[in-house]
Amino acid sequence: MKKIALLFLALPVLLLTACGAQNSNTAPSPTGSLGNAQYTDYTENLLDKARDGKLVLFFKADWCPTCRAVDNDINENLTQIPANTTIAKVNYDTSTALKAKYGVVRQHTFVQVNERGEKIKLWNGSPTLADILKQIQ
Repeated sequence: MKKIALLFLALPVLLLTACGAQNSNTAPSPTGSLGNAQYTDYTENLLDKARDGKLVLFFKADWCPTCRAVDNDINENLTQIPANTTIAKVNYDTSTALKAKYGVVRQHTFVQVNERGEKIKLWNGSPTLADILKQIQ
C-alpha cells in the first residue's frame, strides 16, 4: 500500500518534469540582434539596412526541415554575423509578391538586395550561417 501511495505522489512530479523538458524544445525560434548585425523578420523598412551594410532575405517555410535547421544554426551563431549585416526572414508561403519579384521558386532560398530592393544575388541551399556569409557579396 505504501508503494502505491509513493507512486501516486511521485507520478505528478515526473509528469511535470517531462512536460517542462518537452516544452523547452518547442519554443519558437528567437530573433536576434547584435549591434548593427541582426536576424529578424522582413519589413520594407529593412531596405535601409542595405544602404550602409548588407541585407539578405531568407525565404523560409515553417514546414521545411532544412529551413528549420538553418534557422537554428543562425540563432546559435548570432555573434558570427558581421556588423552592418542583416538577414531577414521572409515567409515563403505568404510572401507571393516578394517571391515573384526576386524569382524565388522554392523555400530555402537566399536573396541579397541593395537599398532600392534590387537583387544583387540569389542562391539556394546554404546549410549554415557560415555558408550564407561566404555567399554575401
